[in-house]
Amino acid sequence: QQDIYPVTPVAPPTTNNLQYQSGGFYKESQVMVTVRAMYRKFSVFSSYTYSNAKGDTSGVGSVPSVSSDPGLDYGRTTFDIANRFMLFGNFNLPWKISASPMLSANSGTPYNVTIGNDLTGNNQFNARPTYAANCSEPYAVNTPEFGCLDTNPFGTTEKIIPYGVGTGPSNVAVNMRLSKVFGIGPVVKGEGGGGGGWHGGPRGLGGGGLSGTRGGPGPMNQGVNRKYNLTLSAWGTNILNHENLGTPDGSLNAHFDPATNSTTYNTQYFGQSRTLAGGFFSRSTAGN
Repeated sequence: QQDIYPVTPVAPPTTNNLQYQSGGFYKESQVMVTVRAMYRKFSVFSSYTYSNAKGDTSGVGSVPSVSSDPGLDYGRTTFDIANRFMLFGNFNLPWKISASPMLSANSGTPYNVTIGNDLTGNNQFNARPTYAANCSEPYAVNTPEFGCLDTNPFGTTEKIIPYGVGTGPSNVAVNMRLSKVFGIGPVVKGEGGGGGGWHGGPRGLGGGGLSGTRGGPGPMNQGVNRKYNLTLSAWGTNILNHENLGTPDGSLNAHFDPATNSTTYNTQYFGQSRTLAGGFFSRSTAGN
C-alpha cells in the first residue's frame, strides 16, 4: 500500500474503457451482544454490535481513484458503522392492548473526501487530496475538520488523506406500535389467552425482523382464546421528531484561480449533510 500518488497527471482519455473485476480485499471484525428478558406482562430484547470494516472496495459500484493501484483506496468502507444498538419492548396493557416501543441508534457513517477533479486521467472524479505542508501553498485549502489539504499534489511526497476519513452524524429513532386484539367466534380451549410476549426459543436478531420467523423479538400482539382474532394497530415513526441526517458532502470542488494564485473550494456545502438518513431512520417528510 502506498500513501502518495504513484503516477503523473495525464490528459483524460478520449474514450471510456471500463473494466470491472470481482476481486478485492476486505477485512471486518465484529462483536455482537444480545440481551433478552421475558416476563408475564412485558418483554425486552436488545442488541449491540461493534464493527470495524476496512477494504479497498465498498461494493460493485466502487471505482478505484487510481486504476493501476486499487490498494491505494484501502480504508474504512462506506458501511463501516462502528456502533449499532437496537432495543425492542412489548408491554401487555389492559383490554388486550399491546404497546411496542422500538429504539435504534447508530454511530456515524464513514464518507470519503475528494477534490472533484480527475488527477490520473481515468475519467473518474474521485481523487483524494493530500495533507499540505502548509496552507500557503498555491493549491492548498484550509478545511475546518481535516486541516490544510493540497488539491493538486503531483510533484510532492505529501501523504494522501485516508480513504473514508470522514464520519457523518449519528442517528437515533424511536418508533411506537400500539395494537388491540378482538376475539371473534367460539372459545377455543387451551389456546390464546396467555397474553402476548415472545414465543419460542432464543433467537438472534436475524433477517426475520420483527416477525420472529428468523430472529428478532417475535409476535407482539396479545392472544385471545377465540377461533378468530382481529388486530387493529397504529404505527408511529420517529415519535421524538429527531432529525436524522445523511452522509455529509465530501467533495471540495476545488478551483485554482491563476489571477489571484489561490484555490477556492465549496465552503457552502462541504462537510454538511443535505439529505436525510435512510433505512430504519428514513421518513417521508423532514424533521422540524
